[in-house]
Amino acid sequence: MGTFFKKDMMIFIRDRKEFLVILLMPIVLIIILGFSLKGFISGEEITLNIQIALVNEDTEAEGLEAFKKEIDEGLYTEEEKLGIKASVDELRPFVLLEQLFANETVRDWVEVLEMDAESARVALQKEEITSILFIPPDFTYDTLKRMIMREGNGASLFITVGEQSPLRAQIFEEIITGFARTLNYDTALGQALGLEAFGAEEVGEIEGGLEAVNELAPLSSMQYYTLSMTVMFVLFVASSASGKAFTEKHQHVFDRMLLAGIHPLSYLSGKLASAACIVIGQIVILFISSQLLFQSFTGHPVSFWLAIASIISVLALCVGALTALLTSLNFRLDSPNASIFFGNAMVAMMAFVGGSFMPVSSLPEWFGIVAGWIPNGLALSAFMQAFQGAGFDVLSSPLLRLLIISIVLVGLSFILFPKRKVT
Repeated sequence: MGTFFKKDMMIFIRDRKEFLVILLMPIVLIIILGFSLKGFISGEEITLNIQIALVNEDTEAEGLEAFKKEIDEGLYTEEEKLGIKASVDELRPFVLLEQLFANETVRDWVEVLEMDAESARVALQKEEITSILFIPPDFTYDTLKRMIMREGNGASLFITVGEQSPLRAQIFEEIITGFARTLNYDTALGQALGLEAFGAEEVGEIEGGLEAVNELAPLSSMQYYTLSMTVMFVLFVASSASGKAFTEKHQHVFDRMLLAGIHPLSYLSGKLASAACIVIGQIVILFISSQLLFQSFTGHPVSFWLAIASIISVLALCVGALTALLTSLNFRLDSPNASIFFGNAMVAMMAFVGGSFMPVSSLPEWFGIVAGWIPNGLALSAFMQAFQGAGFDVLSSPLLRLLIISIVLVGLSFILFPKRKVT
């Protein structure tokens, strides 16, 4: 196996094209992504000027008057009527919406321009605004009737978005969706607790607050993309090394090894070992480059470096096992298509799902579930936890999963690899 290992390392070093792709390309992407998306990763302030048109066709005063009149005509006691009317004054839907737009955070991002329907439509066509928020007639009356009396279907807010800035439009849509969801939740909670008329019955003060789960400083954009690009580009080693293995088969190098009495699994084990060592060298070079260029690893204790070394070792083993599996598939199928498909398609998909381009936390929940069972996703999670000071008690879970994946991949590769000459 030692001879195979030495041979593979020399072939890799001599292949300048592969050498540049695996080492230079990640550094270029770290620089580009780190500077262009630094606000989204590190939590730095992002300035987004979202101009929206507010088209309000509801007359709040008439809605309040109609609702209170209906209460006066209803079968309520005088005390209940007073309680309901007091609740109405506190739960005016349009006022709640105005308070949302007056919030300091929302105000910094969203500029609200009151317009009529036709002016808003023209402004959207001219790309002067991002979206239109339409408040329909009877919005106040329908909302109060549903919230307080539990009657009717409630009211809806309508959003029309433009095509010139989908990101800004999506952010505004999420703000309004969050407002509606919170309002619905508070209404349902009040009804579930039996708070008739939201004020007809006194409720004691509910104590609560927010508690930070992790008070450690978040990763900088350069740190994040150093890690995310590293776990992405180590996957290319598997594609490259297994592809070279099939070239050796195609040129009958492998057949000559069998004739010389070399056991096939020794050859496969050499591929695994050489790929793992290439990955370790690749990661070390990328980390050193990131430190020299961006000081990404400054100020960490010895325990941090022990954790990093453990993650690198297990990740290298997993990529080596993946290399062995792709090599076995190529030999079994007598085609390099397994390596080609993995390098051209699977790496990109795994990188996206695993969080190499944006944090998994900002993606749908199922991305996080999948990322927890693929090598790059697990390694990225472990690296990030190590950066935030996690000990081996926390890191043991992703490392154990990586080991399990490695064992499964090695087992499959040994089963699939031909034990004799394939014609």
